[in-house]
Amino acid sequence: MMRGQIIITCVAVAVLLPILSTILPRVSSCRVTDPTTTTDLDVRRESRTTKNISTTTYFGCDEVNPNVGDFYPEVPLPFPVLVVGLPKTGTSSITEFFKSAGYRTNHWLCEKGQYLPNRGACATCIENALRAENPTPLSACGDYQVWSQMDTTKPDLGECGMPQIDYLGELHREYPYATFILNLRNVSNWVTSVTNWTSPSNRGTLAERYVRCPSVALNSTSISAMESFYCQHVERIRSFVKQHPTHALVEVDIEDDSTGARMASLFATNASNWRVTNAGHYRTGKQNE
Repeated sequence: MMRGQIIITCVAVAVLLPILSTILPRVSSCRVTDPTTTTDLDVRRESRTTKNISTTTYFGCDEVNPNVGDFYPEVPLPFPVLVVGLPKTGTSSITEFFKSAGYRTNHWLCEKGQYLPNRGACATCIENALRAENPTPLSACGDYQVWSQMDTTKPDLGECGMPQIDYLGELHREYPYATFILNLRNVSNWVTSVTNWTSPSNRGTLAERYVRCPSVALNSTSISAMESFYCQHVERIRSFVKQHPTHALVEVDIEDDSTGARMASLFATNASNWRVTNAGHYRTGKQNE
């Protein structure tokens, strides 16, 4: 089939889609991208898979069931991978999974460079790059295939930033085809984790540091406020991907025993690379971090 025919076919699908959607339960992706322009000729339908998990298990949000927002027409999934969940939702485990598979992976720390005088928080580097009007803040802060944690919450050191909240638009402009991983866990377990987790080098619990960080829209460490903050972030990421369907979205339940096998199938690697790490450090209770 010639290129012109492909484009016509995609346009035809776009015209007929409203009619076909009443007849067919699902329409697959039709993508043709002109390499000489930035025009993306995607014609997509939402592809969602809901696991059989009750909303009472993941209470606190109406639809915080893992995989509800999944959207990935093709596998294996493209790089870079941007992990856009909140802290204490398995970022250490995700880091080790990709590192074990041989991918260049960071975990909140970036190396010394133009926008970072010394090795330090990637969030600080990203913000410095954007303040300098650099349109490629991730590339400016490291040659990583996987950004497993971009945020930092160290108000005592003047380091606060959540690029997965504050700079989603900028990340999209730099990598419009990046794969997003939204790492999830039981809402109650997450609240317990962040309200108990402390570090010897930082004052207060992680939840208290959230409140002291001006860039984090949280003014209370109450259970209801923490749950609302978590739920709003899940909805933020899902809505963003709906508005920018060039991104694949993978929702990862870090408390599910089948997560390793699922990650391996999506990223063409070995399930044995998945293991729980950073569980139980500096806090009470055994939870996946």
